Amino acid sequence: MKFFRQTFVFAAAILFLSPLQAQDEKNDKIGTVNMQRLVADYYKTKSINETFAKYSEEIKAEDTERMKAIQAADEESKKLQEDAKDNNISSEDKSDLFRQSTAKQREARALFQERASWVKRKQAALNDQAKIEFGKIREELMRFVQKIGDEEGYDYVFDRSAGSGAGVAILVYTKDATDLTGLLLERINKDAPEEKEAE
Repeated sequence: MKFFRQTFVFAAAILFLSPLQAQDEKNDKIGTVNMQRLVADYYKTKSINETFAKYSEEIKAEDTERMKAIQAADEESKKLQEDAKDNNISSEDKSDLFRQSTAKQREARALFQERASWVKRKQAALNDQAKIEFGKIREELMRFVQKIGDEEGYDYVFDRSAGSGAGVAILVYTKDATDLTGLLLERINKDAPEEKEAE
């Protein structure tokens, strides 16, 4: 009786483990993609970069004008100080010139502080907008990777450009993995305006 019980347990174990063995023997189809390159080489990214470059140039142009106003106030203050050193003018005129010089110095400092605050605000707004726009691009590309992965029958698609918080690459090695970056770049850039014009 004991023999039959052991045989039954052994047979049950074989029946239970056979599906697990079949799963283990199944070779997962693995692909990789370089998401950094995908984002960088996507034609929509170029358009966004051009827009932000234009905004940056506008900020620089306005900043140049602000700096000119600061320099003008500073130079005027120095000139008033020099004029006040003239021995041929009265002490009352000297005092008046020094007062004007001090007022111009205060004006230059105020303009400089205002400019620093303005630059900080503009840069923060630009960075926030860039995060939003590039976030949309990444989301769009993630959906595209998922679509291609599904169409091509991949079980896993790893981002080979991803890194940990310590800056170490997460994907170091994958056996028999196919790099899908080229295929994805070809597909995502097929509607690029430059390509249509070339055709």
